Amino acid sequence: MIRRLVLIVIAIGIGLALLAPTANARVTILGDNGQKVDTIAKGKCRVSGKKGSKDFFLTAKSKAGKFALTAFIDSPVFTGFHDDYTIFYGGSDPQVFLHRNSDDEVFSNFKIPGTPAGAVGGGAIKFGKGGRKVGIGLSPASSKSFTEGYSFAGVIRCKYRKRK
Repeated sequence: MIRRLVLIVIAIGIGLALLAPTANARVTILGDNGQKVDTIAKGKCRVSGKKGSKDFFLTAKSKAGKFALTAFIDSPVFTGFHDDYTIFYGGSDPQVFLHRNSDDEVFSNFKIPGTPAGAVGGGAIKFGKGGRKVGIGLSPASSKSFTEGYSFAGVIRCKYRKRK
């Protein structure tokens, strides 16, 4: 089981690495049955803090309005757009939340029961040049009860607030 999960994570990581430079940026969200349920094409991103202590924050809404995606990487883990960031189950950085709007259910990289926090990876975040495109994937993003989940992967076009 763990071996299969590691292979899935590696495949997602390779996929994200290949997706980051593509022009047709879109994250596809799949349900438990593997069927496409929605997509996300663009989001708002922010990098805050001072040199050597910066944080990254992403928020995006799905095209059909069914989901909202939030991801953040805090300092000192976030070191810039040149690094890849593995999403570990139960890890505190990065954290990814997929919010289902119909019933306010949240799906995330919550800790898997029976495993140490931060020991099992399930996805990754990778940045394109200058952080304008963000490759993100998690399989699965589970509910806290681990009875339901969604998988998603692809690229989001990020819009940053203009500096004054």
